[in-house]
Formats: sequence, structure tokens, C-alpha cells
Amino acid sequence: TVWIFYFFIMEVLFKGTIGKKIIGIETITETENKSISVTQNLIRSIVKIIPFINMALLFNNKKKGCHDFIAKTIVKEK
Repeated sequence: TVWIFYFFIMEVLFKGTIGKKIIGIETITETENKSISVTQNLIRSIVKIIPFINMALLFNNKKKGCHDFIAKTIVKEK
């Protein structure tokens, strides 16, 4: 639950986690290239903490995690 809170708050307040800020990436909507909504952020945060669910990264050519597929978001360089 701490991780859900961390991911959710960082994305809502600062538009990215500390790691994303350091690397220079951001999360945007899949279709509109806009900042993600609070609902999309909550979905990503909850799905992200499910053990082994991001193994999907190994099996798709878009290099998207399950949290991105479900929330309809992408991560891109700024």
C-alpha cells in the first residue's frame, strides 16, 4: 500500500516519480499525448504493485507494462 501511495502521489503532484525525473521520461495518454488523468494514474499505481504482472514487458514489442496497457498510457522521453 505504501507503493500505491508513492506512485499515485508522485504522478499527481509532480507528474512523475523521482526516477522518471532523473531519467527524463514522462507518462502520457496513449492517444492524445496529454498528461494522464487521476483515474489513469490510480489504475497504473494499483496494477503496478501486483507481483509478476510486468512480465508482460518481456512478451510484447511495445515494451509496455500491464499497467500501461490497462490504463491506456505510454511512457516517453520528454
